[in-house]
Amino acid sequence: MVAIVAVFVAKFMSPVLVIVAVLTGFVSRSWLQVMIGVLFAAALHEIALMTMQETRSFNLMVFAIGIVAAAVWAGVIFAIRRGRRKAELS
Repeated sequence: MVAIVAVFVAKFMSPVLVIVAVLTGFVSRSWLQVMIGVLFAAALHEIALMTMQETRSFNLMVFAIGIVAAAVWAGVIFAIRRGRRKAELS
């Protein structure tokens, strides 16, 4: 359990994942676009890690944790942006 939390915190603070997820949340117009962007962000992060670490192999569990971390960032930004837009319209 501690290892899962440690991996989540590491993914949650990764600059590559954060930048792509925040941009995804900012430019998306629907939740479907957010989820597609989250998958792209997690895949890009895994590719970046595999190119930097020669001994690293693909691990589905770590990839899934990356998806969750990216979804948190993108979802929060998207929800804030959507809430502001609704507040401005009313």
